[in-house]
Amino acid sequence: IIAFYDTSISPDSFFNKVAARNILNTIVSVATENNSLVILKMKKNTYNVYSDIIQKYRTHILIDHGKASLVPALSADVVIGIENSTPVAISAVHGKNVILFDSSRTIWQQWNDLVHGITVVRSLSDLKYELVESLIEVEKGNVYSTHAIDPFADGKAQYRMANYMKHVFSVLSAGKSESLLRADARYKKRWGDDKILINNQLDN
Repeated sequence: IIAFYDTSISPDSFFNKVAARNILNTIVSVATENNSLVILKMKKNTYNVYSDIIQKYRTHILIDHGKASLVPALSADVVIGIENSTPVAISAVHGKNVILFDSSRTIWQQWNDLVHGITVVRSLSDLKYELVESLIEVEKGNVYSTHAIDPFADGKAQYRMANYMKHVFSVLSAGKSESLLRADARYKKRWGDDKILINNQLDN
């Protein structure tokens, strides 16, 4: 799975309609050749710019209009972004293979040294080459995974933590230990028994 963020166009800068179409066309053509799916994070007002490309490769494109959603970025095997896209940068921190298209050279040079798995490209030929190489690595299974520390990868960690604490405080009158046990039980029922680690289990 390839996630591409996103279909924004800035006519006054390097990233105009022609550049945007060329990038998407390159990505989906590689995806088709490698039997991969592209999750396209699309701005609703740009559909007409890409409609012919989407129709041509419709069996390999899934459109996502979700606002500020991290799910595609954290679920994909390869994530592609324009310049320093925030969702793509977050996915890099989570260990995803990331390709950033930066023809205007706006990305901080040290970014590549600080975060695992980022490749910066500045031409369509380099984009195609690096995407093919990334898909080969995925096929080999050479992909870093953070599943052990973030098994959900849905961007809702804050929601789960807040609800857990809310439940602790709602039954705090029963005492600290009892309120924690009840919150644990509720959390495990919703998210799975393996999602709660009791202190004495950490030594095993």
